Amino acid sequence: MQLKLSTGTLNLYAFLRTCGYLPIHDRISGKNSFVRKLSSGHYPRFHLYVKTEGNEIIFNLHLDQNANRYQNQNAHNADYDSDKVKAELERINQLFLAEKSQTTIVSKQSSIIRKPAPKSWFEKLLGR
Repeated sequence: MQLKLSTGTLNLYAFLRTCGYLPIHDRISGKNSFVRKLSSGHYPRFHLYVKTEGNEIIFNLHLDQNANRYQNQNAHNADYDSDKVKAELERINQLFLAEKSQTTIVSKQSSIIRKPAPKSWFEKLLGR
């Protein structure tokens, strides 16, 4: 399944880390992608391919059930349109909306709130 999001100033790698995804590189195909494990083993896992087009990010997600068991073939046991995949895309979308609103709020507050002047070691000692 696919999900399209408008990026703005989003740091993609940092955002996907907050979503629980780790970057991986397939040495055979040369493609970079991201995975989120669902257990302590390698499988099952969500497998996410990311494509950028202008100011949009396109997430292509599927659920890998187990490893490729066929030599020289890309066939594998994966779910592309299951309820779990739909729920995961919705979770990513909700985290994106939360990240976007949090970034806006922080940028507005940072100009209003000023840090207090640092205390000297003597002021810290006396608790003033």
